[in-house]
Amino acid sequence: MDNIEESLDDKFERYHHIKRIADKILESRDEAIEYRSASGVERRWREDARAFDGIDGNDTRIGVVDAAIGEFVPKQMDTKPQSRVVVNIIRSKCETAESEFCEILLPVDDKNWGLKPTPIPEASQSDMPAGILGLQQQAQPGMPQPAEQPAQPSPEEDLKKRVSAMEEEVDDQLNECEFNGECRKVIRQAIKLGTGVLKGPNIVKSIKKTWNELKDNQGESVHVLKVIEESKPASKMVDVWNAYPSPHWDGTPGKMSCMWERELINPRELRELIGVDGYDSDQIRSILDEEPMRKVVELDKNGRQRLYNSSLKRGAPYEKWEYHGDCDKQLLELMGCECPADSGKTLSVCALFVNDRPIKIHLNTLDTGDIIYDFFQWVEVDDSPWGIGEPRKMLWQYKVINAAWRMMMNNSGDSAGAQIVMNEDVEPEDDNWDFRGRKFWIYTGDGRVQDAFGLFQINNNQTEYQRIIELALKFTDLETGTPMMAQGEKYAAPETFRGMEMLLQNSKGPKRRKVKQWDDRITRPHLKRYYDWNMQYNKKSEIKGDMQVDARGTSVLLVKDQNVQQLMQLLQLRNDPEVNIQTDWAKVIKQLFQASHLDVMKSDDEIEQARVQAQQNPPIDPALQIAQLKTQGELEKTKLVQDSDMIELDKKAEAMKAEFALKLHMQELEQEHQQRMKEMELNIKMLELSQAQQISLESIKAALASDTMKLGVQKELSAMNHIAKQTSMPETEPTGKAAPGHAYEQ
Repeated sequence: MDNIEESLDDKFERYHHIKRIADKILESRDEAIEYRSASGVERRWREDARAFDGIDGNDTRIGVVDAAIGEFVPKQMDTKPQSRVVVNIIRSKCETAESEFCEILLPVDDKNWGLKPTPIPEASQSDMPAGILGLQQQAQPGMPQPAEQPAQPSPEEDLKKRVSAMEEEVDDQLNECEFNGECRKVIRQAIKLGTGVLKGPNIVKSIKKTWNELKDNQGESVHVLKVIEESKPASKMVDVWNAYPSPHWDGTPGKMSCMWERELINPRELRELIGVDGYDSDQIRSILDEEPMRKVVELDKNGRQRLYNSSLKRGAPYEKWEYHGDCDKQLLELMGCECPADSGKTLSVCALFVNDRPIKIHLNTLDTGDIIYDFFQWVEVDDSPWGIGEPRKMLWQYKVINAAWRMMMNNSGDSAGAQIVMNEDVEPEDDNWDFRGRKFWIYTGDGRVQDAFGLFQINNNQTEYQRIIELALKFTDLETGTPMMAQGEKYAAPETFRGMEMLLQNSKGPKRRKVKQWDDRITRPHLKRYYDWNMQYNKKSEIKGDMQVDARGTSVLLVKDQNVQQLMQLLQLRNDPEVNIQTDWAKVIKQLFQASHLDVMKSDDEIEQARVQAQQNPPIDPALQIAQLKTQGELEKTKLVQDSDMIELDKKAEAMKAEFALKLHMQELEQEHQQRMKEMELNIKMLELSQAQQISLESIKAALASDTMKLGVQKELSAMNHIAKQTSMPETEPTGKAAPGHAYEQ
């Protein structure tokens, strides 16, 4: 019984010491919560998030649900209804900036980082290849000469192989944790709220299942499932709402003294941690007997902040707080963590708290003691880890556009119908004052109806409001650095290709600075910790060496997109002997295809085969080839001239034929015209003759007809009887008079 009481006393004293030391650590959490709340950044995040979602930030009474169902009018509506429409230009600007930044920084065909040897590599004797040690031993006098060994690579070549192997190892670890996907999440939140947080390397346990082929006693193949549990580094995005860095931290990488991360954990997940190695099961059982608590910050009556714990009902999720920073060595020992004997009083640790109780604590995974959180600011703010996002940059113009758009809607509604003014002598017949077509109104006055009833039209000012909106859009482009053209809109586009190119190049200037900032704040410190982790824990000795991270966001990726024109111009100098000697054309062609995002490069084997074929079929002498091209060009030129001359002759012949046909047609028309003129003159003369002899045209025609009949009868009689007497005397007698009675014989 005494032993039991003694163990309970020891246990109570142990937990008393744990709580006393834990409370000192929790004080830094409370300071971080109060400091972030007092900085005003949380209010800014709420306003930016509402603006991104297209919800008016001026009217805080409108909720997200009200906006989704279309009820934009607040509950306490004014006497005069006003338009509350919103033009959401912020979301499109943010998505455009995100797509351009991710396309430059996270391409699918390249990495934005690499590893390279340090300028002066340092390696211990154990890290140096055996061949190098042998050479050093040979250089020492008095040492026996060893047997000849196969040639060993030089130190430079060996270090290059180690760098390449380490880069492949880190790249594989990043691919397994979907590093690019997590980076896109960080960029999205940084553009939206101004700050993105990336955590890593966070050690996670991965389970790998493989089927291994084994032979049984009879020699038959049997496949056996093998489960391998591995601890690998991983990175993940941390929501800024759950990130609480040390108070008064100015955002300088590597200068953070501590970091708190909040996460919700439900009772079932917390219960599953009982019995897990490293977790304090007694503390977890005590927490499950308590109500979940939340840290709440509110203002008191005097306007001062007050931080307190708020209890929730059982079954609600708990708040799990993850701490990274320094801790008293005594707490580690009380929690059962082994500490190095030569360590000081404080050590860099990672601790987990639930309901202000520590449930797990262990030493920092990295011996370097680095805190595994990186902050990226979209627009930097001096002396603050919290930046400014894209919505905040255009917030004023966003308000101007919405105000002008609402005034346009209000003015359109006011000017849609005329204002009606009438006196009390006009009444509706049906006692309903609503206006509609074909309605009767009764006038009971004595004067004119026009004096008792009038219509007044309000002017429509849509053009003026539209100009305000267009001007605000231009200011938006200036403030954000993202022109409307980058969003696919044809808005004030330059008329020349050079002007278009200059516009797009200038728009990439701010992005170049942001890419450099990403390299400094995310790529370099984050990948440096991956290198440290592999140097400390990886069992592959062939990947270890003195290396450093090469952040290539600005030097490779961004410049690669801008080098297409320069590469095309460089290819035109390929025939220059001096340029040809100093240029690696294989790299030029490869960079050109990569910058153009074209996957058309042949494999190394295909390129080598093409080179062999080129050697077997040597190329033609350039001078001879140029002469052949010139001769061929002259022949083609001569042929083109001949073809042109023949076409010209054919055109002239066709023109002459057309001219001759036209002249012939004109002559025919002239002859026809003259014939008609002669007929008209004959008719005129006949009319004049008839008037002179005072006889009518009908008499002349009758006389002519009579003579014609007589002549016809005489002709017939003469044909029937040659001795017939002449019945008609001719008007005239030709020379050589015929015999009597034979004037009409044939």
